[in-house]
Amino acid sequence: MTVAPRRHLYLTALAILFIVLLLLVLISVSTYRNLNRERNAAMQTVRRQALTLINALEAGARAGMMMQMAGKDAIGNLVHEIGRSGDVNYLYLVNAAGEVVHHSIPSLEGTRAMWRPDFERAGDVRTRIRRLADGVHVYEVAKPFAPMGTHLAATLPSSGDSSAVLPSHFHSRATVYLGMTMAAYDAARQSDLQHAMIMGGIVLALGGGVIYFFIVIRSYYLLEKQVQRAEKLAAVGRLAAGVAHEIRNPLSSIRGFAYLLGRGHGKETPEREYADVMVREIDRINRVVTDLLNFSRPMTLEPEITRLPDLVDHVVSLVSADAKKHGVAIHIDCESGLPLMTLDPNQITQALLNLMLNAINAMERGGAAEIRASALNEGAGVKIQVTDNGPGIDPDVQEKIFEPFYTTRERGTGLGLAMVRKIAENHDGGVAVKSPPAGKSSGTRFTLLLRNMKANP
Repeated sequence: MTVAPRRHLYLTALAILFIVLLLLVLISVSTYRNLNRERNAAMQTVRRQALTLINALEAGARAGMMMQMAGKDAIGNLVHEIGRSGDVNYLYLVNAAGEVVHHSIPSLEGTRAMWRPDFERAGDVRTRIRRLADGVHVYEVAKPFAPMGTHLAATLPSSGDSSAVLPSHFHSRATVYLGMTMAAYDAARQSDLQHAMIMGGIVLALGGGVIYFFIVIRSYYLLEKQVQRAEKLAAVGRLAAGVAHEIRNPLSSIRGFAYLLGRGHGKETPEREYADVMVREIDRINRVVTDLLNFSRPMTLEPEITRLPDLVDHVVSLVSADAKKHGVAIHIDCESGLPLMTLDPNQITQALLNLMLNAINAMERGGAAEIRASALNEGAGVKIQVTDNGPGIDPDVQEKIFEPFYTTRERGTGLGLAMVRKIAENHDGGVAVKSPPAGKSSGTRFTLLLRNMKANP
């Protein structure tokens, strides 16, 4: 797959994610507004019902008084009858002194009103949402009680017989209180919340699908890279198998003749020098062929219980001569209490040798190299880091250095780091590079992750 189709897929996925996020915002805003609209509509409905009932109470009281219903508690009967309505929680009248003179719950008559709102005009209405002792919410409406209208002078009595015609000195100072249930409002709001949760679940499902799409794309790319690398390794293997023997046989003959020709001349003669150069170059070609064969050949693991500090010491002893020659000091830092590892010691030695030699060769004017080993969490394996203070690796080539035949060294084969990665993967691990390491301005750090292997049966 080329870069353009990959970018196209990523842009498509990002566009889908953006659309899903936009839908989430729009649905959230719409649901919030709809919730407020339904709440306000429900509140207005309750308010209209309450005012209608209060007007009915006033009209009934006015009609009863105009008919001079003496001996009958006309207003009290109306309060009790209206209080029995399904949407009414309570209804009561309060006189100018704040005393409850009529209540839909008779036991509360004669008590004091706890809420005494101020009114500027006779038609003013005050509302509040009240929570009762049992946890029920009630929409309470308070209004000046004017059963004889604004042009008539009669109100509730402050005490005594309330069935008589209302005395004029209580004009416009009585108040009616009506508490309406909010069951319909609560049910509508609960329905809206359920709808919002359903819509949110749909959007989250879409978002999860987009994230899953990203994961699938990334997994596909990783799989594609693995397939490409496997195909490349297979091609290298076929190439190596086809030409290795054809190259090695004539190389052996050429090397032998060059060696004999060189020995036929004096040590200081040009012919002897030319012959020695031929021998060295033929040996280099032979090493390339050997590395190629080793890389292309399937690696058979021979795991053994290994003490990692001993293996690290062995590797350092093998490269000590090269380090001394290049003026490189080597520091070993093995964490105490490292667990015994079941791994192939020969393969790990080869991998660490490649990393250490690369570190030494990177410091042409001397320097310091460190090899550090530490345990992974929960005994999952070990981490070995090889660090140098050389010039580092260009960021543009860091992803390429593990590819076969890629090298920045004049005499390199490009198979050393590829072999390191292959060995690490054979041990269910991996290898990574960081240049420069965190907290440093130069240098390179290779991190080798190794996990315990199962012994061969």
